[in-house]
Amino acid sequence: MKLAAAILAPIILFCIQATVSLAADSTDALSGLPVPPNSTKLADPVQSYKYCGKNAQINVYMYSGSQDNDDEDLVATAKAWYVKAMPHAKLYSSPTGQVTLVTADGASAVILSGGFINFVHFSPGLTPAEMKILGNVPASRDCHAD
Repeated sequence: MKLAAAILAPIILFCIQATVSLAADSTDALSGLPVPPNSTKLADPVQSYKYCGKNAQINVYMYSGSQDNDDEDLVATAKAWYVKAMPHAKLYSSPTGQVTLVTADGASAVILSGGFINFVHFSPGLTPAEMKILGNVPASRDCHAD
């Protein structure tokens, strides 16, 4: 019994460490964008829709922040992380407090809203004008400037 425990302990410890390191360096399969630490993909299926006449797909992660501050502004924490992780992305802040980062080619976006991170993939990519519309009203699936 002691031998089994001696063999299993390092294996279990290795698996836990491997899981943590993978989570810290993970990438969203749909968008190809980085996923911040302390994020969990929701079991909801990928949703498909049209945005500006283009194919769009979206999936959602739950974000818990740095976990050492109950009063943490999750959007601000995630925004700071993404500004470093995606230095060439276009950054938009909406009047509702949501933050949207769009890749330079317009093919993928991250929408930060409270404890949720939405990853969106567009095919073909968005134009600069379409990126601005998305950044101003990210929750809308309508592509009209108001």
